[in-house]
Amino acid sequence: MTPNQEHHTPTRAAPPLDVAELAKTLKALPALPGAARQALRLASGGEPALDALHDVIRTDAALSAKVLSIVNSSRFGLRREVRSVRHAVSMLGSARVLEAVLCAALGSLLPGRLAGYGMATADAWTHNVATGVLAEQLAHQISPEVEEDAFTAGLLHDAGKLAISELVGQHWPELAAALDTREVTFVQAERAVLGAGHPEVGEHVLRAWELPEVYVAVARHHHEPDSAPGQHRTLVGLVHVATALAHTFGFGADAAGLNRQVSEGVRARLGISRGMVELIVATSLPRILELSALTSSA
Repeated sequence: MTPNQEHHTPTRAAPPLDVAELAKTLKALPALPGAARQALRLASGGEPALDALHDVIRTDAALSAKVLSIVNSSRFGLRREVRSVRHAVSMLGSARVLEAVLCAALGSLLPGRLAGYGMATADAWTHNVATGVLAEQLAHQISPEVEEDAFTAGLLHDAGKLAISELVGQHWPELAAALDTREVTFVQAERAVLGAGHPEVGEHVLRAWELPEVYVAVARHHHEPDSAPGQHRTLVGLVHVATALAHTFGFGADAAGLNRQVSEGVRARLGISRGMVELIVATSLPRILELSALTSSA
């Protein structure tokens, strides 16, 4: 038997992964920084008071500095430099500052490498940012009513990979064998070998973070948008298309390869044309590169 043959020989599959017990079974379960969690809790009951939001963010100096870097980027289009968190909150409002907080906080959670998925940290983060920016632009063109949530939903869609990457790496021979011998997607191979895929794990992570249900739905259903709850199906569909576009245009190549199939039903239902995609990708490229560079070093 050659070394390569030995590497691809299936071994006994892992026991089914109980996502309800994820915090106990996966040591790598990520946690948002305390200040970011408090800020999101403030927002969970509606529009948070600006003073309260400012007081929470400024307790974390590193988070505050990264938030200021983000809000001073061209993404926010401010005409003059913002030099304090209080100024940022007063200029942009709580919703936009919360977006920057989440972006900065997630950047700080990325490990040195998502080894199980064969991705460098910078590539993984750029994919998340690209998905967020593209989802937001698609929403602007197609469904403005979900535009406010689109960027954050895109940023969070692959949260499960943060928790499950190490386990994927440990069982790579079985996953590779499943992919080689059957016509299955990477997510289906995860489920066959591990008992759960990164979408289910992502659902658990976002629930643990106590994030709004719309983001949970995107994490859980972005690979299978037709199974999403009706009230969230439009945003799930937009992120489904956005993540496929991000991979297709080279933002975040991983072990599953660049070829991501977009549901034709979703494409038709949302009315997404080739011309619309080409325009959105062209106009989004500078924002993707700038924002990913700002946050990848968080």
